[in-house]
Amino acid sequence: MQQAEKKLEDAQKLARSNPDLINKDKLDELQNAHKTAHESKKEADGKIARMTEVIGKNKTEYAQAYRELSNLRSQYDNLMERIVNRMVAERQADYKKSQTVQATGIVACGKLTVDDCKEAALKEAERQAIEQGAVVVVNSITEINNSKLTRDQIRSSVVGKIESRKILAKGFVSDDTAYQIKIEAVVTPGVGRDLLEQMQQTARFEIEQAIGGGV
Repeated sequence: MQQAEKKLEDAQKLARSNPDLINKDKLDELQNAHKTAHESKKEADGKIARMTEVIGKNKTEYAQAYRELSNLRSQYDNLMERIVNRMVAERQADYKKSQTVQATGIVACGKLTVDDCKEAALKEAERQAIEQGAVVVVNSITEINNSKLTRDQIRSSVVGKIESRKILAKGFVSDDTAYQIKIEAVVTPGVGRDLLEQMQQTARFEIEQAIGGGV
């Protein structure tokens, strides 16, 4: 545009200094061309300004929408975590109900001392009691939809604590080659880390299935 203005100005100077060189019609044509070019530039500048404004507005709206979406996702994730934790806590509370069970431990003494054999039989009885106390938990968790753990994996992930116990019977058996102890124990089941993570994943899956997916 500046170049066109310079050429027009030079032409006008040339016309004034050499009136016979450039006729009036030719000069008018140049002036009209300059006017048209000037108007076209002005229109183009206006379009560029409007486009720049629209782009800037769209960028601002996009940035705001993105911030709002990010905020919604954060709120959704926080709410989901609270709900999942509550569901898992409620299920754990159901699983952790103490149970009274009876179990028997029998150990071949072999080269063990009498005291060591008796201790081993007691530990075996306690192990059996914990396993029996965990059966309800294993059965319940096995039935959970979307569980990715096998029954054996669930069984190995279930833990338990003997709250109290009493010995119902004890003595040597099998011609005094083994020792047997029968106990009655109050067992409180619990879940290990792998199983807890699976319960959390299952709870999240159930929630998302119910509400139709996440944000």
